[in-house]
Amino acid sequence: MSTSEDDFKYVGWLFLLAHGARPRSSELESAYKSDAHYRTIARLSKRVRCAVAVHGNRTIDGSGGYDEPRAGQTLPGHAKPDRAASSDPTVTTDFDTAFSRRDTDSVKWRKYPAEVLPVWVADMDFQSPLPVRRALAARVEHGVYGYGEVTDELRHIVTQRLLNRYGWQVDAGDLVFFPGVVPALNVICRGFTAADGRILTAVPIYHPFLDMGANAGREMIHLQAVVSDGRWEFPVDALARAGRAGDLLLLCNPYNPVGRHLTGPELAAIVQVCDERGIQIASDEIHCDLPLDGQQHQPLAAVAGVSSRQSITLMAASKTFNLAGIGGGFAVVPDAGTRRHLDAVTAGVLGNINIMAALAMQVAFESCNEWHRDLLTYLAGNRDYLVDRMQDLPITMSRVEATYLAWLDVRALELADPATYFEEAGVGMSDGAQFGGGGYMRLNFGCPRSRLGEVVDRLQAAVEKR
Repeated sequence: MSTSEDDFKYVGWLFLLAHGARPRSSELESAYKSDAHYRTIARLSKRVRCAVAVHGNRTIDGSGGYDEPRAGQTLPGHAKPDRAASSDPTVTTDFDTAFSRRDTDSVKWRKYPAEVLPVWVADMDFQSPLPVRRALAARVEHGVYGYGEVTDELRHIVTQRLLNRYGWQVDAGDLVFFPGVVPALNVICRGFTAADGRILTAVPIYHPFLDMGANAGREMIHLQAVVSDGRWEFPVDALARAGRAGDLLLLCNPYNPVGRHLTGPELAAIVQVCDERGIQIASDEIHCDLPLDGQQHQPLAAVAGVSSRQSITLMAASKTFNLAGIGGGFAVVPDAGTRRHLDAVTAGVLGNINIMAALAMQVAFESCNEWHRDLLTYLAGNRDYLVDRMQDLPITMSRVEATYLAWLDVRALELADPATYFEEAGVGMSDGAQFGGGGYMRLNFGCPRSRLGEVVDRLQAAVEKR
């Protein structure tokens, strides 16, 4: 398919249309009002991305503004219906290039001095998919960043993704968009528990969970996860013993930091206990698109027997497509009463998703499936590389079934301060104590394999010094 200068000249006009602007031509006005709305919008949005892919970050027209087609002009031809963005031969997946982040505002890379390789916080050292970067560049080029709103197209793309990936039928109206998952979870902790209520979580756990009780002024109950045959399991029995009506369970699915892919039977057991005891569940599923080895994520709310009033599911594109700094997330809330209550407790506290995050999410979900597939393959390769190298070290690595986070048992080294010890060896990992898992370290292997090799070399040298 060739793309002409006219494609580029009208990319801004099509871009606005594809993201919710009302069309002015009679032909598109009719399509907009018809049942073919989503097909029309999807087709035009793909044309936008194709034009941007060919013409890069140049201005839209001579003035840098957006034009509509003049009388007598026709819309450009259609892109291929599938894999439009990747039809450009320059759209490649490159996970081996070690991009420098030292001179950026990266939290990950600014924490330690230059001699320390950071493998701690959960963002990856890969560039985000090219279609996302190009769409953002085109939006920046427009130059007007006024208030935005969630479009029908974005809602449609999210619901279709949930259906296609998980077989989960969700109505567009069930979606509530947020600036981010962690702020939303904190508001849920305040709004869905009584003043004397309790918040339950398994430990070890993603460390912001451990602060949410204090943030909300609620009692926090820790449920110690168990290890069986080297595999961490959610503490269902402890939940059954401790849980009571009015409690809120914070669930992390997939299970960070231990890298577990929670199975259908495990989730069903959690749902049963919570249903019997009247426990509300807020399920953080931000890593939902990162199961390895071809496994399929199971949303908690899609488990047979779960009540629509029982759960709030939170998801985002940020972990999968490396968009954490842009933010944005959404909750799936099938029960209308729960949704109204969520709207009430977030009003004036949480704003809507920002315009760049909404755009990045839309393009990532719609046009980056091949990049996502290649990412999972690369991450599984990194995981396997770590497993192989760790066999020669007195460090036990839990089997990583999902995420790009390895949970390392370093207790055999008998270190008084594991985090500081490894930092002095040039490796900056997350201290397991902050997750409620003293004696463990969390290592982020979402980086080029050459860099991961250097990390393991330094770990090996540190161990040999003992």
